[in-house]
Amino acid sequence: MTLLAHRTAGYTAHELADAVYGDVDAVSTLRPEMVRLRHVVEALDPTLVPLSRPYRLPRPVALDLDALVGLVDRGAHRAAVRADTGPALPSSTAPGVVALRVEVAATVRDALLTGGSIESLVSYSESDAGRDDVRVLLELLRRLPPGSPRRTHLVAHLEALGGRD
Repeated sequence: MTLLAHRTAGYTAHELADAVYGDVDAVSTLRPEMVRLRHVVEALDPTLVPLSRPYRLPRPVALDLDALVGLVDRGAHRAAVRADTGPALPSSTAPGVVALRVEVAATVRDALLTGGSIESLVSYSESDAGRDDVRVLLELLRRLPPGSPRRTHLVAHLEALGGRD
């Protein structure tokens, strides 16, 4: 559902099989799963039953990850850091979901590194995503004023990490 909600134009059967299973030839596995998904969704919300040819949702569905990227795109970095509740579907190994997770994380990280305020970088460095990110910590160290009390903790944390990337 996340993949279908994110890509509103939809997927061919082969594209969705690749995004879900990592195998464009897994269409024979995908089709019965889509039938099951339709039955489950129909019981919960008939207006969201996935369509086929291409596989897509009949109406837009808001995703947290799209909202997060929207905040970043608008330059609302602090709001983005607050809204970031962690990786999307962290236990999913579906290649399409993994790609979305990586893309969103990279988008947030890059936006903060290139245009985020010190406050937003501090918040990000305190999150699971940024806590041990040496590049983020080094950028924060570079931006903090020399007399900042945060520098001592930051230097100690970087030393504990051993400068690893």
